[in-house]
Amino acid sequence: MPTKPKIAIIIGSTRPTRFADKPAQWILKQVQARDDIDVEIVDLRDHPLPFFDEAASNAYAPSQSAEAVRWQKTVGRYDGYIFVVAEYNRSITGVLKNALDQSYVEWARKPFTAIAYGTAGGSRALEHLRGIHACSRSYRRQRLLHCLLDGGQQADRRDRSQPPAVGEDCAGRAGLVGEGHDGCEGFGSLTSARQSRGVSRPAPVFSSRGGARP
Repeated sequence: MPTKPKIAIIIGSTRPTRFADKPAQWILKQVQARDDIDVEIVDLRDHPLPFFDEAASNAYAPSQSAEAVRWQKTVGRYDGYIFVVAEYNRSITGVLKNALDQSYVEWARKPFTAIAYGTAGGSRALEHLRGIHACSRSYRRQRLLHCLLDGGQQADRRDRSQPPAVGEDCAGRAGLVGEGHDGCEGFGSLTSARQSRGVSRPAPVFSSRGGARP
């Protein structure tokens, strides 16, 4: 009997006052309501990675850092990823970019989606994230979720009881939950894709519209 796809919710901020825990717990609850996906939170606070200074990515040479190798093994356990992305200075956080650079092979040919917060709903951070993952040959689901917060990157410094734009309606539009949508709904078809990853096949080709073709 095929096992269920295993999805990681990766929290991309490590600041003591981060807002990321609220959307992370919200999306965890949504995915746990499904019976065809296993999900876990992966917190970058638990992976104190050094700044990337390897001779090359692990696609070309084994990493020398023990923390980098531990991170690669963690990432490699999953079949897809949901990133919780904070927008700082019109980009993703430095700690998330470093974590993405510390692993390459493990991202390849796996889907991802994201929930972002910050100025303009974290849109500039998500745009940056798309480009980074295009280079690593992973492919994104067609819909991403933006949390509109006043104060932009100040969100990590403020105490808010719940994310303002996060709710069932917003989630449905983003395709993260509910029938007939992409996003987490699309992760349900990962079992067969995971089994076929060992077979040689072309990497996804990214169109000018930002989508991916097989």
